Amino acid sequence: MSTPENIYPKIKPLTAVNYQAWKDNVEFLLREKGLWKIVNGNKPKPPEPAALAAAPATVTPSSSATLPTITPNTPSAELIEWMEKADQAIGIIGRLMSENLKHHIRPYIEDPAAAWRHLRETFGKNTAANIGRLRKEFSSIKYNSSKSMAEHLEKIE
Repeated sequence: MSTPENIYPKIKPLTAVNYQAWKDNVEFLLREKGLWKIVNGNKPKPPEPAALAAAPATVTPSSSATLPTITPNTPSAELIEWMEKADQAIGIIGRLMSENLKHHIRPYIEDPAAAWRHLRETFGKNTAANIGRLRKEFSSIKYNSSKSMAEHLEKIE
């Protein structure tokens, strides 16, 4: 089974304390995949066809069969493409989050832009809770002599 570490080895999953570095790395990845405009809200979801939202499928008599032909109201190609890209984007974001934080995006699974805004509001602001988490994380960092100094300094960043 593939894990985020196998697919995107340089991006560490989002934790309560690494949002600033995580968001930059995920933004670069989403840009590379052509999904960033959906996530940042610059490409909003196209409207659903009025007929799809308001009316059920159309039933017309068929001359060659005894059963009627059902013609469903289908979304536009533009809407289908947007939905596929939105699924890809939320999939990437979700794979690059620690398990205990995925509940933050679950309500926004159909709207990656709303999920991104929620993560920014939750982890990106200098709230007392965020500052406290960062202080706790920073004060708990200790040098491990079995690792290189570069790895230690990377952890501090």
